Amino acid sequence: MRRPARLALTIVLAALLPALAACGSDTQGGPSTIPDSGTRTQPVALTGVATTIALDPLTVGVLSDNNISWAPIPPARRAAEGIRFPITTGDVRPDTLGGTIHHAGGIALTNGRLRVALGDIVIDTKTGQLSADAGSGRVALMNLDLSSGKRLDGGNRLVLGDIPTTLTSGAAHALSEALNAPVFTPALPIGRAVISAAR
Repeated sequence: MRRPARLALTIVLAALLPALAACGSDTQGGPSTIPDSGTRTQPVALTGVATTIALDPLTVGVLSDNNISWAPIPPARRAAEGIRFPITTGDVRPDTLGGTIHHAGGIALTNGRLRVALGDIVIDTKTGQLSADAGSGRVALMNLDLSSGKRLDGGNRLVLGDIPTTLTSGAAHALSEALNAPVFTPALPIGRAVISAAR
């Protein structure tokens, strides 16, 4: 009397096996619940937000003592943290942030009648440098210690904060000559940067 019951159970299991196999297999192009790690290595286009540099107070004081002032070139602006450069475009890898980030606006430094305008700010996260257009050509302006930064991603934003920034030796020489001010020295602390980019 038990054989029909076992036979019926065998038939039911045999009928369910193809459906169970289809649910557990990803070889037929079905949806997978495992995220594709490759998506974090593919560059993504940036759509906005900003890089903000909190200026080193000691450096600002030294510049002020030597009659050197600074001001943002719009749409860059002063912020509570320092100076804020809006991000316009860029392409970076989400996992390493490797790539380039373009900004609008710039910064102007003056010493009496002498003035240097630095615009078209670009951060190359592969070389760890921030460059700017100085009018006669691009100059590597700052070194960014990206390896010391802290990842603070949230939502659709890629965020790297607390990045130490220093003046490059080339920029120190160029600014010293252009503004007739020997206070610009290689590795002069500029401050701490935060890159917050929307993708």
